[in-house]
Amino acid sequence: MQAQAKINDFSGAVIVAQKGKIIYEQAFGMADREWQTLNTVDSKFEIGSLTKQFTAACILQLASDGKLRLDDKLNKYFPGFPNGSSVTVQMLLNHTSGLHDYTALPAFARLQSAAVEKDTVLALLATQGFDFPPGTQWRYTNSGYFLLAYIVEKVTGKSFRDYMYDNVLHKIGLRDTDINRRDSVLPLRTKGYVKTSHGWVNAEYVSIEGLFGAGSMYSTIGDLYRWENALFGGRVLSPSSLAQMVTAHSGGYGYGLYIDSLQTHQRFWHSGNVPGFTSYDARYPQEDVSIAVVSNNSSNSASNGNALAAILFGIPVVLPYVHKEVAIDSVVMKRYVGTYLRSGASTNADTISFKKGKLYMHIVDFGGDFELKPESNTKFYLAVFPDFLQVEFSVDKNGAPVDAHFIQGNVRNHLTRR
Repeated sequence: MQAQAKINDFSGAVIVAQKGKIIYEQAFGMADREWQTLNTVDSKFEIGSLTKQFTAACILQLASDGKLRLDDKLNKYFPGFPNGSSVTVQMLLNHTSGLHDYTALPAFARLQSAAVEKDTVLALLATQGFDFPPGTQWRYTNSGYFLLAYIVEKVTGKSFRDYMYDNVLHKIGLRDTDINRRDSVLPLRTKGYVKTSHGWVNAEYVSIEGLFGAGSMYSTIGDLYRWENALFGGRVLSPSSLAQMVTAHSGGYGYGLYIDSLQTHQRFWHSGNVPGFTSYDARYPQEDVSIAVVSNNSSNSASNGNALAAILFGIPVVLPYVHKEVAIDSVVMKRYVGTYLRSGASTNADTISFKKGKLYMHIVDFGGDFELKPESNTKFYLAVFPDFLQVEFSVDKNGAPVDAHFIQGNVRNHLTRR
């Protein structure tokens, strides 16, 4: 983390805990650059889409209490919503509704600097149609979690914030977590920043009201750790509801959480991103490990969280450093052309190609071809995100590749050439 702060300007806070004991907790960088105040472990950060797991927990509580059903149709709560009879609450939870993501709409971009009314967003959603027939595919969309928070209000007669406070936050003692309000005076609130070619600037203003159940909360690393302990310790949901939450559906997504593995280590996790802020929290159930990373200058919190877990699990980690391009012979570059499969994967291989004197990698996760710049005859970095991703080859005495590694977010993963 010291290297991340020095090389990549990481600003934020991190916490690592194992078997109920905090083993690392530290803050870095500035909470407010204008006043030159430092981040602390008690600083409050906007957590973006980490909000979704709180929203999902509220819905599952109401389902457990018999106040709604996961197979309820959308038109039960929003009469007249187009195709509302084909969308269920469960589809909203696991991103299979087909609803277009309202936060990606130009119309929302024009509204996002104002305190957007819920019915304005609802009317906007109703005009957008569907990306695919409900229930047939998976695509991440904030629209589902906006509607879920609205359903909480319709079922309970309370504001989403009041229901969550009474039944989650206050219940488990989260004193530094809540729905954000830009007009409130909030002690230890951090400001969000973005680095440009001209230096640091204040992050774009986005209406927290418009993010609602999809991304409107703030928290601290300590509260995120307490939240994980309470959620997975049975203090928020019944065992059956928690099991539903962490059952992977399409896209490896449960309800408000991704379910996958860091190499061989199962994890439940999510990340968040609002202008100027990123966040990440993960629970490794088999090792009883919790990790949370929050940033107020758009640092890659997820990559840092993965690297911290890798250190705990003895997975090789490469410290960040400044990458510098060198010139190498095109004959050398052409040797690396081929199809590569990451460790643990059986499909969706990445492909390296040579075009117009440059190497490109088609990265399935990113959905496109990205230039690889050489920093030696055997090591290359992603031109657009140098420290985020590198590819390193081992070669024989003739220079032919015999082994390869994919270094993503500083964590080394083996590549098998097909």
